[in-house]
Amino acid sequence: MQYFCIGDPDMITGLRLAGVTGVVAHTAHEAREAFHDATRMLDVGVVLVSEPLAAMIRDDIDKFQCTAHVPLILEIPTRDGALPGRRNLAQIVRQAVGVQV
Repeated sequence: MQYFCIGDPDMITGLRLAGVTGVVAHTAHEAREAFHDATRMLDVGVVLVSEPLAAMIRDDIDKFQCTAHVPLILEIPTRDGALPGRRNLAQIVRQAVGVQV
């Protein structure tokens, strides 16, 4: 199982250093194309999508998640932090394990 990331140049560069392949997307069209390509790859088990790009292709992500279980789609904040109204990583961890980090 491999990871695949769709994000901004900084996110893709950082994740490539960790061995994760990915695609830089700037527009909704680019993000949508990359998302559909990634979800068709048989060896990809997790697709990471930056929150701003995920917001641009919300309908595609929601439709996919309602009809398929693999790959898992995770929306991750950019280096600027979580989008307004979204939980940050510390809040997610606190809710999941009950420990404040």
